[in-house]
Amino acid sequence: MEQWIIDKFDESHYKLTMQRRALLNYIHTHPHVTADLCTESLPSDRVSIATVYRNLNLFEELGIIEKLWLKGTAYYEIKNKSSIHMLCKSCGLVEEIEYPVKNMMTEFLNDSFGILVDDVKVEISGVCKLCNDKETLYDRKEHKS
Repeated sequence: MEQWIIDKFDESHYKLTMQRRALLNYIHTHPHVTADLCTESLPSDRVSIATVYRNLNLFEELGIIEKLWLKGTAYYEIKNKSSIHMLCKSCGLVEEIEYPVKNMMTEFLNDSFGILVDDVKVEISGVCKLCNDKETLYDRKEHKS
């Protein structure tokens, strides 16, 4: 677990319990998870659905995780940096794209409009490479017939 997360708990009056550690470790190793997926993936004798929702809210309040709303579904990830999220409208995959969008956008907004930007979030809807390759392959087979 990253030190800044431990520090967040030390600064607050909340304890970093075994259940919280398990949930944070799961989110850290499986970015873009839903609350239901967290509940299904963690041992039920240790973490109930109520515990998952309660702790997701706490982690968000402490600034440890972010909630991303994509197509009406809440996804959670460890808060780290500005990013671009792409939601595949074919298979539902949420993919994080590393791109220096924050620097370019914040410089433009500051230089052009005098806006001081704290954070940048971009959400893109499209078709992922895997689905696009499948559709292209299907189209090629259709044209050969």
